[in-house]
Amino acid sequence: MGVSTTTLQEIQEGKSFLGAGFEYSNFIREGKLLWGQDIKKLIPKLPLEKQKESARKYLDEVFELVSNKERSFKWFEWVPFKLVPKKNKLRWTRQAFSLIFRTAALFLGSKGISVSKKKDIVSVFTRYTKEEELCSILSSTLLLWEKWKTESLNDKEIKKLLENSLKFVKGLRLLQ
Repeated sequence: MGVSTTTLQEIQEGKSFLGAGFEYSNFIREGKLLWGQDIKKLIPKLPLEKQKESARKYLDEVFELVSNKERSFKWFEWVPFKLVPKKNKLRWTRQAFSLIFRTAALFLGSKGISVSKKKDIVSVFTRYTKEEELCSILSSTLLLWEKWKTESLNDKEIKKLLENSLKFVKGLRLLQ
C-alpha cells in the first residue's frame, strides 16, 4: 500500500502521475479514498497502449538498474552473511520483495495485464508464463512474504530471497 498526493489542477491538465502510466488501471480499480473528494472521475482514461508503453519503459529502467548494480552483489558469495548488520538485512529484504513483485507487475503491465496485489500478481503471472523457474521464484517469494508478515526471516531465507531477486529480473529480461 502506498499513499500519494496530487492536485486537482495537475489532474485536469494531464500532469498528474495518476493518469500517466501503467498504474492507471490499478489506481482506478484498487484506489481507496481516505479523505477528501473522490477524483477517479476526473482522471482521463489512458489508452491501453499508453499503459503498456509506460510499463515497458519502467521495466527497461529496472533491467538497466539491476544490470548496473549486479556487480556490487558479488561479495555475497564470500562474506559470511551473519556478519551483515540486522538493519541492512531488513532493508535488503524489503527491497528484494519490492523488486520481485513490482518487476512482475511491470512485466504483466507491459503485456496489458494490470494487477497490483501480490497474490494476484503470482496467480496471473503463473498462468501467463510457463517459465518454470520464474514461476517457482515468484511463488516461493509469496510464501516468504506471508511468513515475513508475522515473523523474521532467517539468514538463509534472506540470502535466497536476494539471490532470487536477481535471478528473477534477469530471467524476465530474457522473456522480453
